[in-house]
Formats: sequence, C-alpha cells, structure tokens
Amino acid sequence: MQKTAKAPPALKAPDEGVMDQQMSLNSETELEKSICLKCDATLYEPIGSMRVPCPACGELSRKFFREANEKVFFRDVMEMKGKHGGKGRPFFEAKTGDNFYFKEEKWNHLEQIVDRDNDLYIKIITDPETGEVIRNERKPLSEHQGHGSAKVNGN
Repeated sequence: MQKTAKAPPALKAPDEGVMDQQMSLNSETELEKSICLKCDATLYEPIGSMRVPCPACGELSRKFFREANEKVFFRDVMEMKGKHGGKGRPFFEAKTGDNFYFKEEKWNHLEQIVDRDNDLYIKIITDPETGEVIRNERKPLSEHQGHGSAKVNGN
C-alpha cells in the first residue's frame, strides 16, 4: 500500500531560483513522498509523472518507502506425556492450548487429561471469545471408549 498525500496549496522549492515547480498542480493531484538520494531533501511528486530534478541539488535518484501492514496471530498448544522408566504406553497425557474445531471452523481452548494410572479422563473445551464452556467431560477412562485410538475400524 503506498502512502499518498493531496497537493499542498503552494509547492515551492527550497531555493525558488533553482526550479519554479514546473507543474501546475490542482488540489486533487496525488503526491508520493520520496527522499533525494544525494541531499536527503524530502520531496512530494505526482504519482506516475516524469521525474523532475531535485529542486535543491538537481539529482534524479530517489528513495521511496512502501509500507505493508498485516496482523499475524500465533496459536499454541502444550502437550505432556509421562512414562514409567521411559518405556511402554504413557501413564499420563495432558494437552492444553488452542484447538481448531473443523465442524464449526473456529478456534477453541482445549484442556485434556488422560491419566491411565488413576483411570481418569478430563476434557474441557471453551470458547475463548465468550468464555462459554462448550464441553466439560470428566469420567473414568475405562468408560471413554470408541474415541481416538479406541475407535472401531469400519473395514
């Protein structure tokens, strides 16, 4: 996106003897800000017109500045697993953070615990915008069947 400005009422060169601002500009002419490469003078020139020499030093080279603005959002999730002696299936798994719900196409906050040693399953999903609890599940892990790796294969 380029920055533009309306023509000021009178555009005069720093030294009026160098250049009398050869163009007549009306108040609707869009100007682009640039900097002379030789003397660092700030210049405002009509967009798309032939470049004229810098009124201060006569240089034609310019520095132009472009600005782009965009918002970037980061989402994160933390997962933990605990194993006895580092072997076998984890006795404890926990997950907390952002989770995308594809059915509704929106981000939610997820807290999930699978504690095999204590036969415990907890899953809490909340809407981060409203704070509404979408799902609050707490039950023995042995009753949590048919989900994840325990799904029955349809083949």
